[in-house]
Amino acid sequence: MLGAWVSALSACYLFSDEPKARKQASDSTEPAGEPVAADTPEAASAEAPAESAGACPPLTGVLSEDRSLSQATGCEQVTVQGRVQVEGATLTIEAGVELRFEADASLEVGVGAPGVLAVHGSAAAPVRMTGAEGRWRGLTLGPQSAGSRVDHLELVDAGDETHAAAVLAGQDLALTELTVTGALGPSLELVEGAKLSMRAVHVASPGAPVAILAAPGALGGVRELELAAGAVVAVAGGRIAERVEWPVAPYRVDGVLRVEGEAKPGEGEASGEADGEAGEVPVGAGRAQLRLQPDTTLAFAPRARVEIGALGPGALVAAAAPEDGALHFEPAPGSATWAGVVVHEHGRLALRGAELRHGSERGEGMIVAQGAAQLSLEDCNLHDAEVGVELRGNAVVVERFTGNHFRGVPTALILSPQALGFIGELNEYGPPTTEPDEAAGAEAELGGERARIVVTRGKIERDTTWTFQAATLELRGDVFVGKGATLTVDGGWQVLAAKGITLGVGFYDTGSLHLARESDPSAPVRIGPSTAGQGWTGLVFGPHARDSDVENLRLSGTQGVAGVELRGEAEAFLTRVECRDCAGATATWACESQVGTIALTAAGSTPTATIAPRDCR
Repeated sequence: MLGAWVSALSACYLFSDEPKARKQASDSTEPAGEPVAADTPEAASAEAPAESAGACPPLTGVLSEDRSLSQATGCEQVTVQGRVQVEGATLTIEAGVELRFEADASLEVGVGAPGVLAVHGSAAAPVRMTGAEGRWRGLTLGPQSAGSRVDHLELVDAGDETHAAAVLAGQDLALTELTVTGALGPSLELVEGAKLSMRAVHVASPGAPVAILAAPGALGGVRELELAAGAVVAVAGGRIAERVEWPVAPYRVDGVLRVEGEAKPGEGEASGEADGEAGEVPVGAGRAQLRLQPDTTLAFAPRARVEIGALGPGALVAAAAPEDGALHFEPAPGSATWAGVVVHEHGRLALRGAELRHGSERGEGMIVAQGAAQLSLEDCNLHDAEVGVELRGNAVVVERFTGNHFRGVPTALILSPQALGFIGELNEYGPPTTEPDEAAGAEAELGGERARIVVTRGKIERDTTWTFQAATLELRGDVFVGKGATLTVDGGWQVLAAKGITLGVGFYDTGSLHLARESDPSAPVRIGPSTAGQGWTGLVFGPHARDSDVENLRLSGTQGVAGVELRGEAEAFLTRVECRDCAGATATWACESQVGTIALTAAGSTPTATIAPRDCR
């Protein structure tokens, strides 16, 4: 519709009485003779307006009436003087036209009043805007420039160190084949609230480190972005409230990037699981989503971070296969660290093939999920940080957690006992960056130089399996199994227990434990104190423990009456259990307990293997 309107305006101008009058005046001066053929150069010269000889009026001041510039109207080169404002009018520029801006001249469209810019360049004859003798101020498509269309435009030597060559702030803007060269500062500035479609954007200003300065929500309409080597897209921070996909580029994030929609919690969200690997997020009305493509880098300033789903539903999705190029989350050059990714109550983070490094502060994880946050991590690399991933509380939903690699991360995970059951297979844990504490007693045997998974105090109230991980498991608080739940623990775990803690089963309601059942005898579960000389209570089955079995368990440093204690009517079968340097026996039970034992041994300073109850009836 807009193209037809602009063409109609051009036709009205070209076929109005004014060009006809000019032609008649020209014809009156021609000598009599044979008529000139319509398709000859002489005919074209005869029909051209008088301003074709270089008399095209300059652009200056406020343009409040429609104007069309074309080679056919003699405006192959047009001088632009001062601040030109298109208000209440449409400026149409046809293919091959060059606008030459005087020093400090600028073109502003739709800044103070509605205005439209229509650039109809072509690959063979682009429209060119350049300085007449040096630099010029630049192009602005303001908040009231809706409907502007730009095709094959070249901007040369516009802007300065602090002002972008082109500022885009309007709604419904479409730009195709835009090329910016010679900028000293940002080539483009995409303003908060701008709604645009940009395809095939070429920024060739090698001296400018920031190619594009953008509000995060305005980047969603950009496709096929080509930057000069070493240049970045700078995002100052801000909010993404809709569904957005950023183009492939190196980004520098200088503030807090928030992904959160408008809908109230629980409203406007599609139900059902995500589709595909790393997932296409179900996006309902009001839900925001940022999607990143392979071979994208996000470099963060020291306190910059990503916040997802804090005040409204939001998601960040990024997936890459090895052949696609990785997705990088890292500190900006000159920064030692950044503040990480926080997934809130109404947020979802789904990463596959991503690399995150140097991204935690104050002992928090590079990735923190809390409340009812949703998290999916597959084949990701997390390295050189104090903490990798932190899951806070039992409400976090972990969709996938497999194939991830932790390198140089002393604490790979911090999570609740229930959440540990979400951690799948094929995760790899390299050595921590810190040196092992040689005075850490049992840690030298159990922990070594392996990374740690830290489990906080909590309850297991749903059936859970602790899948073996090649990392040291550190229990920093009591763990209780109840509410009818069963905890299954794979063989091979190495566990460090903090001073005084208890691993309890069936204390107040029914609970069960299956520990290393049918596991390889050469890969027992080992549990010892995290600090030498500071013992832990031990494994205690309460009166509601049912259908439990413990096989292939090596305990050390317990301070309770026994390494394994059955109270009241507890039920458990113990096979190949050893307690080394324990204060009490390896195992004891009450008269009411139902216990079976095979191959219980005492080692080191442990006084005895069993203490059976007396005077039972």
